[in-house]
Amino acid sequence: MNFGSNLNPVFHQMEYFAQMLQQCNGLSLWCFSRNQTLIDTTCTEPKSFLIFLELSKCLDFITADPERYKTPVLMEDAIGMLWAADFLRSGPESQTDCILVLGPVFSSASSLQMLRDAIRNLHFSDSLNQVVLERLQSVPVMGTTSFNQFIRMLHWNMTGQVIKSSEILAQQYEQKVTERQEENDVNPERSFYVEERLLQLIREGNPGYKGLAEPLIESIPQGATREGGLRQNKNTVIIFTALAARAAVQGGVAPRTASKMQDYYIQQVEQCRHYTNLVELNKEMMEDFINQVRHAKQNKGMSRTVRECCEYLQLHLKEPFSLEQMARTMGYTEYYLSKKFARETGQKISAYLRQARLEQARIMLVETDNTVQQISEELQFSSRNYFTKVFTQAYGVSPQVYREQYGVEDHETKTQTEH
Repeated sequence: MNFGSNLNPVFHQMEYFAQMLQQCNGLSLWCFSRNQTLIDTTCTEPKSFLIFLELSKCLDFITADPERYKTPVLMEDAIGMLWAADFLRSGPESQTDCILVLGPVFSSASSLQMLRDAIRNLHFSDSLNQVVLERLQSVPVMGTTSFNQFIRMLHWNMTGQVIKSSEILAQQYEQKVTERQEENDVNPERSFYVEERLLQLIREGNPGYKGLAEPLIESIPQGATREGGLRQNKNTVIIFTALAARAAVQGGVAPRTASKMQDYYIQQVEQCRHYTNLVELNKEMMEDFINQVRHAKQNKGMSRTVRECCEYLQLHLKEPFSLEQMARTMGYTEYYLSKKFARETGQKISAYLRQARLEQARIMLVETDNTVQQISEELQFSSRNYFTKVFTQAYGVSPQVYREQYGVEDHETKTQTEH
């Protein structure tokens, strides 16, 4: 890769980094000028992939005003491939010299049929469709957590600055819903495809869905807008909730569990008073269904009874646990459930529940600004000291150290008040 050292001395270091990425995992690095001219790339078939950056207006997005971005930007193109852009400058306040783009990657193994459907919506010729499909087979697949690590490495190589994943910005997918509505440019085929992709993520129990789906979720329900009327928007969310419950069952979740989740979220929809509440609720619902499918797939070798026990525990992590209540719900005796659960999982129900709560605590430490005390209480640990003890035994570091390593940085004030 030959960026041209006359632009910036950092290019010497970037060339080595770019070759390492290409050789190790097939990740390509692209260099664009401010006017969208491709300077160089390690991609072996640049014309085939450049078209997705252009059609999705990703290049327009990052070149419109590059000075506004101080950290990398994560983008998604028209068929769900992820890209990341960072901005090389001569100095902290200098004008952008060029834009480096990392990608593309898929965050999960996309089915060939879904790719065909997506490409067909782009109205390529039949011959070009076939060429593009062949090229897409070479796109690396990695979770967004792994991709974020490479984005952070790119930023460090360019600037010498260490950033956290939470500082990576996310591009809003295409245009906002309100802009599409104002232009009377609602595309039913596109809406159907977006909805189907989200449902597929649920069926897969895809733990890396956030980077792929979050920009899309913000335009869910399909056809809903701020101006569309709260009742209309609620109805659309309710329909999507029912579809999500069905997708979860297809992914392995017990019908009884999916039905209870569906009823719960429909009740929550009815309590929403604003459009933004619906968007946030839909994010929560997506994550909940995906987690349930993921756990169902992990517990696939268990009997249906034990799988339903696991799902019950996952649904009630933040509530005081009662074996009597769970047994009554399952329709079995406490003795029978305890013995069957231990025989199939190799651990007691209480141990499984404690580990599930610790896993949820890890997520909350990274993705919320709740204090350690609040997380301990919310997940029903008897005390903060006990929570810290079992967390440290499980993960080798205390909750606070774990947050400092992997979480966001705006916890300092709150954590100081805890001590």
